Amino acid sequence: AATAIFNLSKYNVISLSSPIDGGNIICNPDSAYYGSKIVCIITPNNGYILQKISGTCTGTIRYNLYTIESYTSDCTIIANFNSNKNLYIIKDGNGYGKINSNIQGIDCGMDCGEKIPPDSKIILTDISENNSIFVGWDGDCSECRSNTECQITMNKDKICIARFNLIMTDAGHEDNFSRDIISIDIYNYDVNQLSENKMEVVTTI
Repeated sequence: AATAIFNLSKYNVISLSSPIDGGNIICNPDSAYYGSKIVCIITPNNGYILQKISGTCTGTIRYNLYTIESYTSDCTIIANFNSNKNLYIIKDGNGYGKINSNIQGIDCGMDCGEKIPPDSKIILTDISENNSIFVGWDGDCSECRSNTECQITMNKDKICIARFNLIMTDAGHEDNFSRDIISIDIYNYDVNQLSENKMEVVTTI
């Protein structure tokens, strides 16, 4: 009599990170028999968040765990990470004011730069000070024009310019306060060279 012997097929899962320095994905086990369950742990590196899962594996994600409930063939899982985006506020004009936001870290004022999770929606609000008036937004906030609040989506590094002018006195002259002015050209800057501090900046356009 002949005896038939059947073995369960064992398959491999290939886990990748994109970009490589965005984080790690570790699947346990990384090879399994047909119908097995596999759990992958995803860990973004500092400054990155998990954006999406792609590849040929079929599973579900919950928090930082990606689960393949029934493993049936060789497949690839790719953890796609996205880095935080830089937001800088530049105050322009001869007046005074500050910019607040609905997130911690932007109080410009003193703190005019922050790293923001990608695709976050930020609301910036102007506050005029010292006999000044808010004129309007420019740069990556130009669509907000002269609105007091400006909502932006952090899908890239952004620089927003807020213009404040001094209010004219009855004599027809601007009130004059002493101030330090630093001049830059916003169309020829390296965003990585802008610090996250502190200074009021008047642009030359």
